[in-house]
Amino acid sequence: MIDLAIEGADRVAIEHGDLVLRADGRDLRFHRPVASQGEGATRREVAAAFRLRNDRHVAFDVGAYDPTQPLTIDPTVTFTTAFDGTGSSNGVFGIASAMSTRIRRRPGSCRS
Repeated sequence: MIDLAIEGADRVAIEHGDLVLRADGRDLRFHRPVASQGEGATRREVAAAFRLRNDRHVAFDVGAYDPTQPLTIDPTVTFTTAFDGTGSSNGVFGIASAMSTRIRRRPGSCRS
């Protein structure tokens, strides 16, 4: 099992399959993870979802996969913030999205 320990968030929730962390009035949203095995023509999707273990720990639930092969879990992050160049929280509203983080599980690297 992959367990994410969350620190500094005022709120941790799963909304429509997305993991949402709220801190200082702002949200950081990890979209529903996409998991797969293989490359190119042999790539196959593996079911994946976030699961709240408690108010500060989140795990990935994954469907059936071959534990002898690498498993790629790829959540996409979206966050919003406001900035004006002086460090204050008013001014221009900005949105950033599609920053991808790949977490690879190598055979034997994690214990369940």
